[in-house]
Amino acid sequence: MKSSPKLLTIEQVADRLAVDPKTVRKRVATRELAAFRIGRQWRISPDDLELYLLRQRNERRI
Repeated sequence: MKSSPKLLTIEQVADRLAVDPKTVRKRVATRELAAFRIGRQWRISPDDLELYLLRQRNERRI
C-alpha cells in the first residue's frame, strides 16, 4: 500500500512560506489554497501547497 504524504497544519504552512498563520487562513477561506477540516483543525496536503505555489509563480510572470 502506498503511503500518503503527511498533511500539514496551518502553522506548518505558514512557517514554510514565512508568513503569519492568519495569511494562510485567509488563502484557505478564499479557496486560493485547498484545505480540508479534520475535526476543528484545517489540514493542507503538500501537493495542494505545491500547486498553490506554482499558480502564484505563474501569475507573477504575466
